[in-house]
Amino acid sequence: MSIWFASDHHFGHANLLKFTKDDGSHARPGFSDVDHMNETMIANHNRVVGATDRVYFLGDVGFGKATLAAVLPRLKGRKRLILGNHDYGDRQMMRFYLEHFQKIMSWRHFTEPDCALICTHYPLHESSFLGRYAGSCVNVHGHIHARRINDPRYINVCVEQINYTPVSYDWLVAKARKLTPQ
Repeated sequence: MSIWFASDHHFGHANLLKFTKDDGSHARPGFSDVDHMNETMIANHNRVVGATDRVYFLGDVGFGKATLAAVLPRLKGRKRLILGNHDYGDRQMMRFYLEHFQKIMSWRHFTEPDCALICTHYPLHESSFLGRYAGSCVNVHGHIHARRINDPRYINVCVEQINYTPVSYDWLVAKARKLTPQ
């Protein structure tokens, strides 16, 4: 079993294809329409994720219950959701999420002997890396799409940053270990 991470898929969010970066270029270039975007992300996901793998969606999975009901069952893996700013809703929506995700949480923490990953939707403030996490903690996050924080303690796993393909736990741990003092 492997563990995978991705954020901010925004399945079904057609208007996202109109969003631009600070330089005026499209934030998600190359997609002809929202169906093309959805199908690309589904194919990329299923190319790397196995049926028994664990997958953490770090928020903002999609827009519209009908879209999510059509997409989520097609995605391989045992799905877990870290809530993003677009994932909240009424009780019906939360019940819907519980039908498709094994767990729903606000954040997730992983610890290795020499490093730690704190997985959130929003980037954490750097004060979160003090104490036992000083020098060895990485915040795996989403929310900021095509932007990056110029600090190696932050890894943006928004789909725009990871070629619309989930990244592995091992890849993230390797990046975190590069921060560990020798």
